[in-house]
Amino acid sequence: MRGEERGAEEFKEIVATFEYEKDSALSTNYVRIFFDWYKGTPEAVAKAKKLHVGRRVQMVIWFQILQEWCGIAGITVYQTDIFQQAGYSAKKSQWIAGINNIFYCLSTLVAVFTIDRWGRRFVTFWGCTGMGIAMFLAGGLSKAQQLHLDNKAWGAASTAFVFIYTSIFGSTLLMTPWIIPSEMFPLKLRAAGNAAGVVGWSIGNGWLMLLCPVMFNAIHEKTLYIFGASNFFTLLVVYLLYPETANRTLEEIDFLFASKNPLVPACEAEFRRLKEEHRLASLGDSAEVLNEEKPTDELKDSASSV
Repeated sequence: MRGEERGAEEFKEIVATFEYEKDSALSTNYVRIFFDWYKGTPEAVAKAKKLHVGRRVQMVIWFQILQEWCGIAGITVYQTDIFQQAGYSAKKSQWIAGINNIFYCLSTLVAVFTIDRWGRRFVTFWGCTGMGIAMFLAGGLSKAQQLHLDNKAWGAASTAFVFIYTSIFGSTLLMTPWIIPSEMFPLKLRAAGNAAGVVGWSIGNGWLMLLCPVMFNAIHEKTLYIFGASNFFTLLVVYLLYPETANRTLEEIDFLFASKNPLVPACEAEFRRLKEEHRLASLGDSAEVLNEEKPTDELKDSASSV
């Protein structure tokens, strides 16, 4: 699909990455990759540390924790309580929650058309922005309904923003914290890296589920303000620390995390530098191959003239 020349270049990248990881001290031990502790020769350990796997492990763990604190677990589990605070009866709240979950499922189809075309970062940006606004408005409108019990429009508007929140989440942040771990680890550690992401999800989900009852009982609709603030905080963290992995080969990802500076601009600059070095090295290899083939061609020409 990408042409024979590009295919040959990608094959070289795969082989080079495999050889590098084989010669390094990379380990599938979870403690070692979390803290970047490795055993082996100084050269092998140095190679492993250049990949900054420990940073990547913490990134996928914290992304999953932030995903949960953006509010989806609280909304999904306690949405009937939220709808009751918006002025609906218990039975009607259950019906509304069921409809909201259907919208949630359907919204995941949007990601099919956006997640690769727009990239993981942009999808996360607009998702966190939309969800943050929706949470603040849902909380404020719910409070307005409690202050104006005779006017059901406030509760209906609050419910609408909860629907908007879950639909945006389904098409954005439901996807990116699970896709990025599958792309950002060295070949040897891809399974272990994905497992670290699941650990982060478990921590975030368990943590939030323990605190949600306390928060809803103590501060009621203001819990949604916490979720809204968490969305904007997540946007900032992703903007600063999570480089774009979309439309890059799995072998190029090691270049993306080669910088000692974890900020995205530094990662991107180091990525471009290493890619250029790799390109020039490939051109040098091609030139050597041509120089080796040239005498053979000249010999054939001489033989044909004889």
